[in-house]
Amino acid sequence: MIYLLNNDIILFISTYLNLKNLKNFSLCNKNLYNLVGGNNILKYKIELYLNNNYKNFVYSLLNFKYDKKYLNKLLEKAIKQITLIYGTRSCGYYDMRYIFELMYNGANISSQKVKEIDSVFYIFFYKNIKKCIKKSDRKNTLKNINKQRMLTSLRNNFKIYKNKNDICHKSYIKLINDVNFYY
Repeated sequence: MIYLLNNDIILFISTYLNLKNLKNFSLCNKNLYNLVGGNNILKYKIELYLNNNYKNFVYSLLNFKYDKKYLNKLLEKAIKQITLIYGTRSCGYYDMRYIFELMYNGANISSQKVKEIDSVFYIFFYKNIKKCIKKSDRKNTLKNINKQRMLTSLRNNFKIYKNKNDICHKSYIKLINDVNFYY
């Protein structure tokens, strides 16, 4: 019966599926695979990279087109699942790289929603990140971030403390200065 639906409705339905369900959905028949499978599966792998693999996350963000609604959904998820990185053995910082990239690329959720998700993040960081962002001017945006004391983990002089047992942060990458790095 799914083949009776037009492509717009199928695409609308696919935006509500998580990556695993999207993959299974695309395998129902050849037309669905061509419409929502293949490269679209690669496109939505960004959810797997969120708060896990910065380099692949930025690559996906730059090479695939995402609608504003989807970027906002990712921003909510990034704030809900924010991870800690350590500057010293005992001092943890929010890893805000993913949140910054989403906000820089146009994701925007209401201040009230951010307060509901994580009030500490809202009070100390959200407004500061918003203030630093200069639309379409990454170089000045990064300069502004480096001037903000509260955005320590985003600054280019941030040094991560690497515990030998910590697998997650062995390949920590700072904010990418030049997005042409991927082209």
